[in-house]
Amino acid sequence: MAVNEIHPAVINWAGEWKKCRDVVRGQQAVKQSGESYLPKLSGQDENQYKAYKERATFYNATGRTVDGLSGMAFRKDPVVKVPTVAEPITKDLDLAGVGIVRFADLCVEELIMVGFGGVLVDHPVAPETPVSQADVQRAGLRPYLAFYCAETIYNWQFGRVNNLFQLTRVVLREDVASADPADEFKTITTEQYRVLDLTDTGYRQRIFRKDGAGVFVQFGPDVFPKINGKPISRIPFYILNLSEAADGPSKPPIMDLVDVNLAHYRNTADLEHGVHYVGLPTPVVTGHRLEEGTSLAIGAGGAWVFPNENAKAFFLEFQGAGLTQLRDVIKDKQEQMAALGARMLSPEKKAAETAETASIHRSGESAVLTSICDRVSEVLTSAIAFSVEWLGVTGETSITLNTDFMPAAVDPALLREVFAMLQAGRISYESFWAILQRGELVDGQKTAEEEKSDIENDGPPPFVESSPAVGTEAPSDAETDTGDDNPDDEDNPAA
Repeated sequence: MAVNEIHPAVINWAGEWKKCRDVVRGQQAVKQSGESYLPKLSGQDENQYKAYKERATFYNATGRTVDGLSGMAFRKDPVVKVPTVAEPITKDLDLAGVGIVRFADLCVEELIMVGFGGVLVDHPVAPETPVSQADVQRAGLRPYLAFYCAETIYNWQFGRVNNLFQLTRVVLREDVASADPADEFKTITTEQYRVLDLTDTGYRQRIFRKDGAGVFVQFGPDVFPKINGKPISRIPFYILNLSEAADGPSKPPIMDLVDVNLAHYRNTADLEHGVHYVGLPTPVVTGHRLEEGTSLAIGAGGAWVFPNENAKAFFLEFQGAGLTQLRDVIKDKQEQMAALGARMLSPEKKAAETAETASIHRSGESAVLTSICDRVSEVLTSAIAFSVEWLGVTGETSITLNTDFMPAAVDPALLREVFAMLQAGRISYESFWAILQRGELVDGQKTAEEEKSDIENDGPPPFVESSPAVGTEAPSDAETDTGDDNPDDEDNPAA
């Protein structure tokens, strides 16, 4: 089997992941995919199809829903408990300035969008000669976390080791950017595969790159990371998923919403197409033949005089119900999307409930967003606990994300209406933020501008942090991949 062999589950879900990411990114990504999401009408040529697609409107309900759900999850910061000496890790998880809140937000958004991802705990190359603790801190010689999006987790295998069912191999694709030696203003991107596996001597890392013949071969030596001089008995890679089966992806949580969103897009294309052809009145003349080279001008500056007294002139106007039916279908889909988005936050009540019963009902329901936050809490707790262990520190370690999305005072029906208005663009983010504040869903002291500023200042984390293999030379700043694969970025699909 080749190192770049793709797991069957990745092959099965890759198309759905792309569809989810395209829809979240919005109109540009959806229209660029052409007939994948908007098939040609019968008999349309390329120019006609281009005009048909351009007239269509993509209603970005899914992207707004993902933003809204993520915002609700982080209306309260995660509760972080780590030993004091390990606190710098939570403030800069990836050695690129991304703290626990932003990193957790990335994990939550990825689970909402595609339902799959992974977190690797790695360690920069350590010098062979002893250095002071101050030098270690300045050089960032400590464990760090790297996030891998679904499409970069190429293969994996689970097995029973020491009577424990655990990950025994994982293959990760990385695109490593380095300076072009021939041109300082250009970069070269190298495709490589990081193989993590368990051997008789413990956890091992290997890197594979193409040779001159285009064949993937091992690049550098086998590397056996150690903790306190001892081999590591497990692979510090933690799969993020929502599947009951621990070893693979499952249906993306927003899949139903994405499908309705695309159906809505096709309906708007048909509506705009119909309006384009029948929306403007068309002049019709009967009982008169125009001479060659002549025409009839429309306007107050001219009059039509026909020799035939039986000639008639009138406007042909569309009077059918077809377009009205299309508008009704579009409206129905908008309501479906609002319901699907709100249901991910809190399942709808099946009957009228008292305030006390509703509170118990909400606390007992296992909503999708709750499951996502619980899973991210579990993975980040395990990953950071391993980082603390790698530091040689002991102490309680836990990361707990907020699952109090909707206080009892908030009416689910109102929440659905707010989602619908946000999706439709009928309210601004500032108005949405104010509604959340009135419902005590977010910090009541923070303005919408302050929230946006805080998010921007955190900076977008990369989807794939290419970590240098221990035992090889660390790449220079110019050779480090700092590509932004943020799934929220309109111009970047890998979010």
